[in-house]
Amino acid sequence: MERKERARIVGLVTNVINDLVFQGMLRKMANGKIRAFISDLDGTVGKRQLLISLLLFLGETFSDKKVAIRPLELAMRDYLDGKLIFPEVVSIALRVLPDAIRGMNYQAVEYLAREVARRDLLRTYQFPQAVLSCLTGQPVESRRLLLSITGAPQMVADHFCQALKFDVAIGCDYFIDSVGLFTGGRDETPAIRKAEVLKILSQDCGIDLDASIGMGDTMSDLPIFMATHIAHRWAINPKPELLATMRRNPDHNVVCVHDHHATGVQFFRALSNGGFYEVERKEFLPAELIEALPRLPSERPFP
Repeated sequence: MERKERARIVGLVTNVINDLVFQGMLRKMANGKIRAFISDLDGTVGKRQLLISLLLFLGETFSDKKVAIRPLELAMRDYLDGKLIFPEVVSIALRVLPDAIRGMNYQAVEYLAREVARRDLLRTYQFPQAVLSCLTGQPVESRRLLLSITGAPQMVADHFCQALKFDVAIGCDYFIDSVGLFTGGRDETPAIRKAEVLKILSQDCGIDLDASIGMGDTMSDLPIFMATHIAHRWAINPKPELLATMRRNPDHNVVCVHDHHATGVQFFRALSNGGFYEVERKEFLPAELIEALPRLPSERPFP
């Protein structure tokens, strides 16, 4: 990781931690570290991919960007018709991105980002939203830093996370020149190098991963599930590749959360034979959430 991006992440997170501690809203544990809730955004909390939403909105708003956005529009159509898998759509979005934003004023794109966050806030999953709501209401002695690591642009992630009451978002940094125009370049570290970001959070920001919660939905979130010792690990509607990995590694103790408005919410763990078995909330939630979290649609009744 480049030194500049490392410094950006450390500064971003430590400033928020220091402010919350100073305001009496967050308290360090006896070991001097902070407990955290660490989550991906796209497909984990929100059902939509924020970068794709931003690019499509950009094409709708600026006629001179329609040619650049057109390959993504066609890819989304093919995806909805079952002709393309979603990771291929994301790849196309990343490919059209430089031409789509190059030369645009920061304030103009930031305005679109606010609108995308407002629209996509309506498309969130029940379980993550309920957990976030409960965690923000915890007393200071059990309060966690609510943090997102996401491949979404920082400007979109900020607005989306603020609305969901995250404390801080680590999104992708999109570069601007000396007069405030986007160059088309970006640093993809939060999207593709989450293991390194987690290491920075642990070593440089004082976050105790052993006492933290981690949540994701794709193979890009694998460090949350496999390469760290995060205490509570939840896969929200995991994509097939991640699901297969969970089956091969049942000892990692990851809980799969099936969260759909049509069928409700259920919780499962992997079996060594490749199957799954349903679990109750007391088997995987941290103590402060077992009773505080409201019962969710279709969830098994709890004592």
